[in-house]
Amino acid sequence: MDASIGPIGGNERGMDLGHIDRLPGMESRAGMRELVIFDCGCPSGEFVRSLRGKGIAFVMRVRKDFLPGRGARDAEAAMCKGGPLARAVRFALAAGEEETLVASLPESEVGHGAFAELYNKRWGIETKYRELRACFTSFK
Repeated sequence: MDASIGPIGGNERGMDLGHIDRLPGMESRAGMRELVIFDCGCPSGEFVRSLRGKGIAFVMRVRKDFLPGRGARDAEAAMCKGGPLARAVRFALAAGEEETLVASLPESEVGHGAFAELYNKRWGIETKYRELRACFTSFK
């Protein structure tokens, strides 16, 4: 486990890269490949290039309009103009809202239907962040 605390509104992407840099020194689970699940503060071409260069598999939430076309559910998309390609997946949440993720995971490894469950593993972290922000902002 690796954690950092920074200022609200700070550089979340920079903190994430710091965690990624510390991954090689951490104990792996029986030689299994790591999968890092990010929230939507992270997507950028530079960030994706850095993860790929380090061999890190990733899933991250992106804007709803990231994947063009209303019917597209699973397609390759550029992270930015001229940027690296990633798999973009759109799916419906239980409440009916749509979510869009980008990932380094090919369909041969992870089917479209698994992404809702994968991202749900991150959601508990996001709700804890909200709780912690509320605690820290009440100290001002």
